[in-house]
Amino acid sequence: RERHVQRMCELFGVSRDDILSEDHGLAAQARASYEPSLRSGVRMPLYGWTHAGEPMEEIEGDDYAYVPPVVAQNHPRGFLLRVRGGCMDRVIPDGSLVCVDPDAEPSTGRIVVMEPTEGESVMRRIYRGSRWVMLVADSWSGEHEDIVLREGDQNRLLGVVVWWQAAGES
Repeated sequence: RERHVQRMCELFGVSRDDILSEDHGLAAQARASYEPSLRSGVRMPLYGWTHAGEPMEEIEGDDYAYVPPVVAQNHPRGFLLRVRGGCMDRVIPDGSLVCVDPDAEPSTGRIVVMEPTEGESVMRRIYRGSRWVMLVADSWSGEHEDIVLREGDQNRLLGVVVWWQAAGES
C-alpha cells in the first residue's frame, strides 16, 4: 500500500498528507467544501415542509439550516423546505432538505414547489402545455397521481428546487 501512495504522490505532485489526512491536506479541504456545517456553511431560512405526494399545509417557522456557500451565493432569495412523502423518491428522498429559488426559471422537467390551493404545497416535476401545467410524480412506486392545473386554476409557483441534501447529512 505504501508504495502505491508514494507513486500517486509522485504522479500527481502532492504530499502524502494531501492523500491520506482526514484533518489536513487536499482531501480534508475538498470534504469541507461539500459538507455544510457551522464553520463552512451559510445560514438560509428553513420555512417548514413541502409534500412530495398529496398537497399538504406548509408549516411556517423561523428556523434555519446551513447550506454550502455557493448555494447561498447563487440563490440569494432562496429558502429551504424539508420534504415529506415519496412521490419524488427517484430523485429526492423523504426527509431531505431542498433549496427553493423563487427567481429560477421553471422550465419543463425541473422540480418545482407549487401551491395548487392556498396554504398547501407540493413538490413535483413541471411540464407545461399551452393552457395547462402538469405536476408529475417521479417515484419508484408509481402509485402517485399527476396533478393537472388548467389555465385559470388557482395555483402559485413558490420556486424551483435548485439544490438538495439527504436527511442526516447536515
